[in-house]
Amino acid sequence: MTDITNLIFDNIPLGILNFNSKGKCFYANKFMYNIFGLNFLKDININFCKLFKESIHKDDIQKELNICDNFLFSLQNTESISRIYNKQKSEYRYTLIKRVFLKQIEEKLHYIYVFQDIHEKKQLESQLKTQNLKNTTLHKDDLSLLLNMSHQIRTPLNGIIGMLTLLEDTNLSTNQLDYISMVKECSFNLITIINDILDFSKLQNNKITLNIDQVNIKECISIVNNIVLPKIYEKGLKYNFKIDSSIPHYINVDQIRLEQIILNLLTNAIKFTNTGNISINIYTISLDKYTFLKDKYCLDYNTIDGIQNIKLYIRFDINDTGCGIDSSDYNKLFKSFNQFNLNNISSQIYDSTGLGLTLCKELLKLMNGFIWLDNSSLNKGSTFSFVIPIEHKYINESINEQINESIDDSILKDLCVLIIDDNLHNRISLTGMVTKWGMKAYAFGNCEEALCYTQLYKFDIGLIDSYMPEMNGINFAIKLREQKESFNNNIPLISLSSSDDNITNSLNYFKAFLLKPIKESELKNKCMSVINSLHQHTQSQHKQDNNIEEYYKDQIKILVVEDNLVNSRILVKFIEKLGYNNITTARNGQQCLDLFLTNDYDIIFMDIKMPIMDGDVALQKILQYEKDNTNKKNPFIVSISAYSNKEDKDKYLQIGFNDYIIKPINMSNLESIFTNYFNNSLL
Repeated sequence: MTDITNLIFDNIPLGILNFNSKGKCFYANKFMYNIFGLNFLKDININFCKLFKESIHKDDIQKELNICDNFLFSLQNTESISRIYNKQKSEYRYTLIKRVFLKQIEEKLHYIYVFQDIHEKKQLESQLKTQNLKNTTLHKDDLSLLLNMSHQIRTPLNGIIGMLTLLEDTNLSTNQLDYISMVKECSFNLITIINDILDFSKLQNNKITLNIDQVNIKECISIVNNIVLPKIYEKGLKYNFKIDSSIPHYINVDQIRLEQIILNLLTNAIKFTNTGNISINIYTISLDKYTFLKDKYCLDYNTIDGIQNIKLYIRFDINDTGCGIDSSDYNKLFKSFNQFNLNNISSQIYDSTGLGLTLCKELLKLMNGFIWLDNSSLNKGSTFSFVIPIEHKYINESINEQINESIDDSILKDLCVLIIDDNLHNRISLTGMVTKWGMKAYAFGNCEEALCYTQLYKFDIGLIDSYMPEMNGINFAIKLREQKESFNNNIPLISLSSSDDNITNSLNYFKAFLLKPIKESELKNKCMSVINSLHQHTQSQHKQDNNIEEYYKDQIKILVVEDNLVNSRILVKFIEKLGYNNITTARNGQQCLDLFLTNDYDIIFMDIKMPIMDGDVALQKILQYEKDNTNKKNPFIVSISAYSNKEDKDKYLQIGFNDYIIKPINMSNLESIFTNYFNNSLL
């Protein structure tokens, strides 16, 4: 080597050895001596090949010898990490060893070994790993503590809500009912806050997994609408949603999480809007538009990394005409526990955890989507938007064709339809449409004439104009319900209107709504939907009625297993209100097991978290006993849980529960349990 080359090699912080094919070292730079803790002047004649073998840690020596043999045989560059003893520091130090083969130079083969001391780096990595493990353990402990605390908080809350529900059915004044309603609303709000904090903690600890399933977006929106519409109409707001025709009927997403995101955004819109309207617009966007939005708004995290074959980008816009958001709040919109500065906008106080938008953002990350504030103006309103990319394999491309093929209008044939519209042209048009489908039309120009006719003839469905002189559609519906000994008190009615202004007051009287001008396809689909829904309800009710006649309510033996006395009494009272009186109670899983062994129960309501023996443990013992004793009556076992997400429900059903009900229990959900029990009994 030249002098300049030696000078360079001697001053770099790497040890360099050059061996020949016989294993003899004919070059070592000065730093190589530092690797072994030697003195360059005193140990200049050291045998590095022998020293290398002697200095390797006993746990690493065999690995290194194998790597060296392979290197000499294959002539392929390799690297490894081993511990080498440093005499000066009296310790084994982690060293990165790289082996490089150089082709014949000056009639010699060169095997270059490069040594790099990485001991401090490895120590730091070890410390970080230990700290991360400690942090992970702490996070797990925090999450476990939070879960336990939430259970302890929810238990009395569920008791309060249950007792208030029972109290509502007693003889109370209007003021007292208002007070109860306010307390219940506060209790439900507190449960929502607890759920938000729990979801946030689970997201922070990567404890939330998506449950991908086939979802109809329209049905998804309808579920959310059922939750928010009462609050929207209570505030006197207008509400509408639009789903573009480009959206497939079915896509595969996590329905629970998608509903949660939409519900959070709608709840915010309702909270900050006192006048005007709220709307949802759902449509597809192009790849170019998606890329533009992603580059503009998705700066702090990546999306769809590793996802192939993206077929569809679905955009959701949630618009409101509320107070808007101050520009000073833009940068903290999606940060945890931050709230908007409304001091200069409204005197009203808006309490919240400040987690809603953060949850939306984090959930959308899981779904490979992103969210942003599209626009906002003070005192004019805001638009929040989010996009979800859908993979090719997660889109049911043939669903439109399948639906067209499955539409069978024979369900409408021979049905009697009542048509009321003061406009002759509209009556003729509607009559022409429905008779084309085989329906029998009876059209009237005013409500009074139609009411007289409804006392004489039975109708299956009604198409009613909302705005008419003398008597409008709502008043007609009220009069129809009030008719004594009428065939038509409860026939389904569809409201036909030129605007959606009056939908608020019509919800209790009409099964569906259509805006004029009426499209034949929309009217046909709406009629079929209403009739199908009516048939399903009738069949379900008929099946339940037959079962109840077969199993007299007082003969059905029910066991309620609940450690909390208040919640136990509430559930018993709810069951009694449904007409079932043969009820026994137990306070834990062991008592349940003892009673099960000596009695034949038809239904067991089982709490999960209990002292002495949890509900899931008691369930497994019951299932094992049933397996070993085939003559024992198998009860219909229902889990009672405070956790409402799909993962928990699926878990309980998978371990053997027949059904699942969440706290706080309401009468509607309880009735569904008994319906499922009766249906199950017929199988």
